[in-house]
Amino acid sequence: MIALCVEHAAKADGGAFTDDQLRTLKREGRVHAEAAKGRFDWMRRDLLAVVGGNFYYRCPVVVQIGERNVIWFTRDDAGSLLLNFWMPTASGQERARILENFWVVPPAIRDLECPPSGKRIHVHYANGDETRVEFFEINSLAELIKRYPETGSIVRGAAINWPITGVELWEKAPGTQIEFGPTVTRVGGVQISGSFMSDIGGAGIHIDLPPGVGGLAFHDQDIVLSDMVAADNSILDRMSFRGCRIYGPAVLVPVGGTELKNSNLGGPPQAILWPLPDLQAIVGGVVASGCVFDGCEFFNVGFGMPPDQIPAIRADLTKGG
Repeated sequence: MIALCVEHAAKADGGAFTDDQLRTLKREGRVHAEAAKGRFDWMRRDLLAVVGGNFYYRCPVVVQIGERNVIWFTRDDAGSLLLNFWMPTASGQERARILENFWVVPPAIRDLECPPSGKRIHVHYANGDETRVEFFEINSLAELIKRYPETGSIVRGAAINWPITGVELWEKAPGTQIEFGPTVTRVGGVQISGSFMSDIGGAGIHIDLPPGVGGLAFHDQDIVLSDMVAADNSILDRMSFRGCRIYGPAVLVPVGGTELKNSNLGGPPQAILWPLPDLQAIVGGVVASGCVFDGCEFFNVGFGMPPDQIPAIRADLTKGG
């Protein structure tokens, strides 16, 4: 059996391909695969989020890691809530993400479930990572308790306007010490289940991870910084680079605990260290947030940082040289 798109399935049924050609398509198809994309068309002014066995109502940010939102909601011009999701992974490989109800699933997966109703995606990865998002209607508290018999009653007495739409999200990311499972949230050695959070100004759950955990990982590779960013996103987020050769021309701005360890920065301090008094007003630089550069070599790269940090770094470079 071979899965084909509508166009090529019709051609195959019409005899356009030989058996050998079909076997080649099956064998090599994964190499040419592109990201699967779609949209959740569940547009509501209020949502009850069910994340890792806990309930969140009118909480714009459900989970935050460091300064980065992981599960959060924005609103469109009509006032409808839009789901956003980004989750770290210890594998260093790109994972499914959601931006304002539009979801993207990169091709390096084991399988993807997405029924025609458009209410659910369920992504399985070869290393055991798993992502599941589902929208559903809840007409009453009794229906919520029926769906969640062990925890649903925690919502009793809350000022929720029934009926309401729910969105359930699980994420398993082995190696990150974080799991939002069907019934429980695990963060390190802490387990949270059956909690209800409502009208929270900050994040429902705030987590800190060490730099370099959660983003893409690169080992012994040639990296051109301009190829790593886009016009609308110049941030390297929680990435790790080990034994890599990093090429400019570019100004790299390390923030959020980014570490430069055991690396050759590629020039004399007065040439490569650029004082930036206001890191919040950066235009045109490549921002490295929560990243790790370990044992790397930099070529034609400047480093933008607060002026008060430059003397210590200059001293370290002079000592090392």
